[in-house]
Amino acid sequence: MQYIERCMFAAVVSVAGLQLSGCGEQSNYTKIEPAHVEHVEGSKLNSVTLTEKAIERIDLKTAVVRETQVTGESGANVSRKVVPYSSLIYDTHGDTWVYISPAPRKFVRHPVKIDYIEGD
Repeated sequence: MQYIERCMFAAVVSVAGLQLSGCGEQSNYTKIEPAHVEHVEGSKLNSVTLTEKAIERIDLKTAVVRETQVTGESGANVSRKVVPYSSLIYDTHGDTWVYISPAPRKFVRHPVKIDYIEGD
């Protein structure tokens, strides 16, 4: 019986030693930040640049701002820029914003004025 207990003890110590032997090794892991924020010169705004993986993780969708003819208050057709409703952001002061992309993977808040909302 003592022989079996000694063998079990030796096995446990061996396994524990193998697990602990990896603790002192340095990892080759390099941390990559998913976003880089920088101040936009001449404004109170910041821009954010996302990695491709960050864009994939948050399932970011972009849409092209399109210009279309709409009927104005006077009944005449006027040209207006149109964005999806889901791209609108309202801040705590009630101002409305969208994010524009001046460069690939780079986004900056931009103020917009809403004439009216129709569907999405």
